[in-house]
Amino acid sequence: MKWETIANVINIHDRTLRDWRNEKYTMPLSAVKKLSQTFSISVPKKIIVKNWGSHLSEAGKKGGIIRYKKYGHVTLNEKERKKAWEKWWNEKGRFSKNTVIGKALPVTKPDYSESLAEFIGVVLGDGSISKNQIVIYLHKDDDREYGKFVSSLTKELFKIPVGIYQHKTSNNTNYIISRIGLVNYFTEHLGMSIGNKVKQQVDIPVWIKCNPKYARACVRGLIDTDGCFFIHQYNVGGKKYSYNKILYTSRSKPLLNSVFEILKSNKIKGRFSKKDNVWLDSKESVEKYLRLFGTNNPKHLNKFQN
Repeated sequence: MKWETIANVINIHDRTLRDWRNEKYTMPLSAVKKLSQTFSISVPKKIIVKNWGSHLSEAGKKGGIIRYKKYGHVTLNEKERKKAWEKWWNEKGRFSKNTVIGKALPVTKPDYSESLAEFIGVVLGDGSISKNQIVIYLHKDDDREYGKFVSSLTKELFKIPVGIYQHKTSNNTNYIISRIGLVNYFTEHLGMSIGNKVKQQVDIPVWIKCNPKYARACVRGLIDTDGCFFIHQYNVGGKKYSYNKILYTSRSKPLLNSVFEILKSNKIKGRFSKKDNVWLDSKESVEKYLRLFGTNNPKHLNKFQN
């Protein structure tokens, strides 16, 4: 089978499968089990299931040892560190020919594509755009694997690193892309806006809605971030019934209507509920969505598999 076919069968993006194949990222245990069950292949006996907290602790220790060998000390006082940096900047740093502080850094500006359309959907869903940055907010635990996908997609599209910051007062992990040139590209050429998405009542850019493939990719990004997959269970006459359902929520009316119309154009029957919800609550609609649109967020499929 082709890699694209295998990815389609287990409802992940083929890029994710290639990253696992090339050992760029480790695989979540849920994906290992899914592959094993789907293709009747035994799980290798010698596998290691890593706890994320322990992994970070080990990485921190290694980093501390390397810093000590390089500089002879590990600075624990943040004020001391900032004071030393300011002294270096005023005496040497700002006079260096190689300094990039205060200057716009170069950025790759990709042509229209399905990948770019999906990234736009992610930003419209759980992202924000300011004058200097694009930030995507994901749950630190539930969206950890999806965060790896978003980071990989960002690097593939724009050829720049992604800053990852754990928010101190919430369960969010912020994925930060700091490039003024990229912000300008988004606002001047891609139809995006700086500021509050709800107040501006944002919509999917026209260049995406005019192309069916781009439209599906963008909706996938939107539902992977602002959507919810769940199983509706109930009893009737002593019998148990359960149905897979998908819910998409947005407080931007144009965005909500566009998602509804794109689903409709793909012959997927959705319905509005209240003011800010679109539901896919029939078996046929959910199955067709997964077949045509798919998902790159493992937490969604995990809910259906469990």
